[in-house]
Amino acid sequence: MPSVAARRMSRRRGGCRWVVMALRDDLLRRVLERPEFRDDPPVLVDLGASKEFYPKWEPFAEYAVCVAFEPDDRGRAHLEEGSPYRRLHVRHDVVAAEDSDDRPFYLTKVPGDSSLLEPANEEAAKWGHGDNFQVEDRVTCPTVTVREVLDDLDLDRVDWFKANTQGTDLRLFRSLDPTRRDRVLVAEFQPGIMDAYVDEDKLPAVLAEIDDRELWTARLEVGRGQRIALEDADRWLSRVERSLLSPLSSRSGRSPVSADVTAFSTFPEDRFGRREHLLGWVFATTEGLHGFALSLAADGRERFDDPVFEELLAHSRRRLRSDYLTTVPRLAAEALSKPGRAVSAITNLF
Repeated sequence: MPSVAARRMSRRRGGCRWVVMALRDDLLRRVLERPEFRDDPPVLVDLGASKEFYPKWEPFAEYAVCVAFEPDDRGRAHLEEGSPYRRLHVRHDVVAAEDSDDRPFYLTKVPGDSSLLEPANEEAAKWGHGDNFQVEDRVTCPTVTVREVLDDLDLDRVDWFKANTQGTDLRLFRSLDPTRRDRVLVAEFQPGIMDAYVDEDKLPAVLAEIDDRELWTARLEVGRGQRIALEDADRWLSRVERSLLSPLSSRSGRSPVSADVTAFSTFPEDRFGRREHLLGWVFATTEGLHGFALSLAADGRERFDDPVFEELLAHSRRRLRSDYLTTVPRLAAEALSKPGRAVSAITNLF
């Protein structure tokens, strides 16, 4: 299923922000057309590229190389219809953390929930969307490692690592060779909180990994579900209510079941140069992390003799001011309904 972040991004499009977005996109274009990226374009790795091209990558896709893995042919039609990327490499293999022979792959009722791990059906059946993990077929597939594919494509880096592999995101990140893994600028995971698969990588392990590496958690958005046993749903809900329970669970549910975690590098000085600071600024800006983008631009201004960082710094300052101008009226409106909470929030701005 589309990630929490992707769904929220689609709702944010449009409106009266087009002037600001046009100015931003012009600056992004000029940055990405610089010599640093002509022969060394951004490299995006998408593990579990089902249903749609990733909306977050739209602002810079035409300048990037994307390596997309999607073994379930029910979820990859969009990958065959044309590409927004400078180059797109699609792999239909099952991606694994270690070299191995053929392995079983579980095709579930919902294609985006198919996995190399066996679904934990007994635990999943305690949730309203638990039948999404119902196994419809079990096939034997050849596996490949991310490292093997990158070596074959002669790609020596990963700038943005995105994994939505239903339970194996963290082990796949760890399986990158140290040279590539330590140079990742953004790592994105979609770990579970509920028990959906046997021996899956869950949210606490992902957060611990981020703490152990030179990364920081930039975003953490929670997907929610309705805790209701499927047998109770079958017994007490009408057929219509039962059919709506699964797709509406993430909107009406109150209990956390999964997370979207985006981690950025801390940009250690001995590891990254001008290219990485420019690209990090692009990634942070498109994510709306204008404070971090400002810090990267300021650091680039000090370290590199390049006037572009002055321009990036000025843009980030403008975006921060713009955010303040949109935040204060919203808090003022909230003050009418929740005076104590909103006044406290406004006071903390100053």
